[in-house]
Amino acid sequence: MKQAKRTALERQTAYLAVIASDKTSPEARDAFARLIRLWHPRMMRFAQSRVPDIAEDVVQDAVLTMARNIGRLRTPERFGSWAFTIVARRAADGQRAAIRRRNLQDQIKVDDSNSAPSETIIDLKQALYALSEADRRLLTLFHVQGLSLVDLSAMLDVPTGTIKSRLHTARARLRDQLDPPTHLKE
Repeated sequence: MKQAKRTALERQTAYLAVIASDKTSPEARDAFARLIRLWHPRMMRFAQSRVPDIAEDVVQDAVLTMARNIGRLRTPERFGSWAFTIVARRAADGQRAAIRRRNLQDQIKVDDSNSAPSETIIDLKQALYALSEADRRLLTLFHVQGLSLVDLSAMLDVPTGTIKSRLHTARARLRDQLDPPTHLKE
């Protein structure tokens, strides 16, 4: 019985994946939605076993990645393993982001006995707000939210090299805001 269920699931998955992968087809969106409804409970259980605190976010990010890349799925019968691989990668990204946030919070810890934020935090916030919206968003997504270069590249629809260059430039501008060159001081 279990084998028959699995085979039916595999057939249905393959059928829906073929339709969903043809993004020009009017049925593609509906097929993708049905595919996600079919696999969502399994992906949630898998994500909860890895990162229980952020499982919903992980699956949501994974579904977005799948929606963008369903056309690249060469073997529709392998949708399940493809989906679980994406969920696992997003879970690992989430764990890395949590570690980065913890490290950043440890570095910027404010003394609890002092109710006002330290001058360093105020300076950093002012420097961030002095940047353009694009620079501030890029720095926040990478350093605070923990998005990877690949995620940023897909999100902004630009090559990874461009993201690296923009991050470098944004960091330089932030550094200039925090410590302006001596010829500009005064």
